[in-house]
Amino acid sequence: MELNIVLVHSPIVGPSTWAPVSRELRGREIRTIVPTLPSIIDMSTPIWAQHAQAVAQRLESIPNYQPIVLVGHSGAGPLLPAIGASSPHPVAAYVFVDASLPHGGRSQLEEMEANSPVLLSSLSSYLEAGGLYPEWTDKDLSEIVPEGVRQGVLADIRPMGLPFFEETMPYYPNWPEIPCGYIKFSQAYTIPAEKARKYGWEYDEFDAGHFHMLVDPEAVTNSLINLIGLLCPQ
Repeated sequence: MELNIVLVHSPIVGPSTWAPVSRELRGREIRTIVPTLPSIIDMSTPIWAQHAQAVAQRLESIPNYQPIVLVGHSGAGPLLPAIGASSPHPVAAYVFVDASLPHGGRSQLEEMEANSPVLLSSLSSYLEAGGLYPEWTDKDLSEIVPEGVRQGVLADIRPMGLPFFEETMPYYPNWPEIPCGYIKFSQAYTIPAEKARKYGWEYDEFDAGHFHMLVDPEAVTNSLINLIGLLCPQ
């Protein structure tokens, strides 16, 4: 079974976060697609639906019968069920990379309340006052993103306001209906990583920063290939 690996970036950053891993995969002749989630949001349509549709449109270039593996980093994790439901392609597996897990029926702020109450307290006040998140600077990312790619990440950032964080995610009662895996990078995602292990998902971890795929794309690619091999045995 030949798979298409779909690398989905977080809605608040951009596709450059997956570029080095995408090059690694293609260099190994593994079919790879990196969709771009919209940075300009139409508030008349659910934001999650716009993101899912953008991925579906990007996948129109491959035949519907070809299976895909959906890989989501960070805030893309909760989108994976919606993307899978929007795609006409059979989804063989989901892989979460230092990512939040799906939280159907709840907003991101509600999910933070359960997982990161300290972060929620400061972020919610900031957003309610009209702030946008993230508004990272070069200094903010200097310790976790290499200098050579940092400016590209900063240029790709899509700061979001309160409506994005308050939006309720869709609920899929049968999810997950296919195998899942999790790759942990940072301590910030300890809770979802522990849940993944509790669920019995295929698992790997690094002692690293949140954007480790930009630091060591070869090691992350190796981990991803190994995990997908376990999830989708030939």
